[in-house]
Amino acid sequence: MNLEKQNVPRAVQVFSPQVCAALQHLQENYRGDRALKYFKDAGATIQFMKTIEERFDIPDTCFAGSDYEAAICSPRDHRLLCLEYNFTVYIKNVVVFVRLRHPALTEETFEALLFTAPSTVETTRFLLQEGLSYVLTKNLNSHPVEALFGRMRQLCGGNAEAVTAALDQIAKALCTKQAYIGAEEVSATLSARFHDKPEDLMQCQALHQGRCLAPACHMLAATSTG
Repeated sequence: MNLEKQNVPRAVQVFSPQVCAALQHLQENYRGDRALKYFKDAGATIQFMKTIEERFDIPDTCFAGSDYEAAICSPRDHRLLCLEYNFTVYIKNVVVFVRLRHPALTEETFEALLFTAPSTVETTRFLLQEGLSYVLTKNLNSHPVEALFGRMRQLCGGNAEAVTAALDQIAKALCTKQAYIGAEEVSATLSARFHDKPEDLMQCQALHQGRCLAPACHMLAATSTG
């Protein structure tokens, strides 16, 4: 699996109710079919997928298709208790059990799950105890945490193996036909890793009747492939 190509929409589709229902149907109706015999033992997988789906449905209080669309008005709301106890205990048990046989969740994913669920609960309770009438937890998402993890991953070289097609698209975006970007602006926005003197960046070559930041493109290609 290419870790660089994973995305949220694909994960949402994998853990969707439709996929869970399809697996459960095959488990219950394989009827001795040799091609479907492995689905008879899919109970643990189905339970895991339903638990993950529920984990992300609970905070989504604005989704009309969910049973959790009502606002959270009490610190003892059953959804908060589910996140705080049921989900956390289940994930810990899964990781301990599966690791006895083969690798399970990565350390980063495991720690992120254990961090985001309790933090959502504690934040919601704090707001309610401070006098708010209700809380819509949809806006208490994990995007800032994911952004932090993503930045740390990049700093550790997680994106060192760039896909050639993606790099080609980046180069084309930087070197468009009519694009012109001042060297000072580029120098200010590039990270310290790519910093260069403005006078050096001014040595751009004209391409396709426009201006192109050739040095910046070459630096990006060199650092991505190195």
